[in-house]
Amino acid sequence: MQAHSHKHFMVVFFLILLSFSVTTYVVIMGYTATIDRYVIEKIIPTHTESLTAAMQFFSFIGDIVPAVIISLICIMIIYLTYKKWQEVFLFIAVMIGSTALNTFTKWMIKRERPESTFVYEAGFSYPSGHTMAAMSLYGIIIFLFWKHTRHAVARVSILVFGITMIVTIAFSRLYLGVHYISDIIGGVLLSGLWLYVTIYVYQYLIEKQSEES
Repeated sequence: MQAHSHKHFMVVFFLILLSFSVTTYVVIMGYTATIDRYVIEKIIPTHTESLTAAMQFFSFIGDIVPAVIISLICIMIIYLTYKKWQEVFLFIAVMIGSTALNTFTKWMIKRERPESTFVYEAGFSYPSGHTMAAMSLYGIIIFLFWKHTRHAVARVSILVFGITMIVTIAFSRLYLGVHYISDIIGGVLLSGLWLYVTIYVYQYLIEKQSEES
């Protein structure tokens, strides 16, 4: 990779890291309490029976078991279609790393969840695990299938599908009252940072391997 690519990577990396660090700091200090309550209060009037059922479905899709099943299916498709073990390893690294980061950060911050009238959720609140899982899973799906697709319509479809899944799963956690908006923002930033780093390292190693062969 050229020098300007490394500089671009470092600039974006530190911007995302700074954003996550600031978000985490204001959460720890309690500065987000007002906006967190405001968003929850604004969402409550939108509750309907059908929308609640839909949000419970998307929240379930973002849970660990469905996410693992979807990941395994995608890994099989990637390997059987493109025969690239490097991409399989990338996929696995993204998902395992994202899960580890979420578990560690939750343990460090130990933020209590809001009280939900829909479902009971154990564990800590910040950052949102469902949001991180969705961001990592559908983010890497977008990246891998985009790079193997040349048709504009197919690429747009992949992008729209991935973004829709990320946004809907994240919103479902707000709607069901098991996360604050700051939990969602923290999850997007942390998983986005990890996704960005792993993809960059992957591309760097692939280019280096290509130059040496």
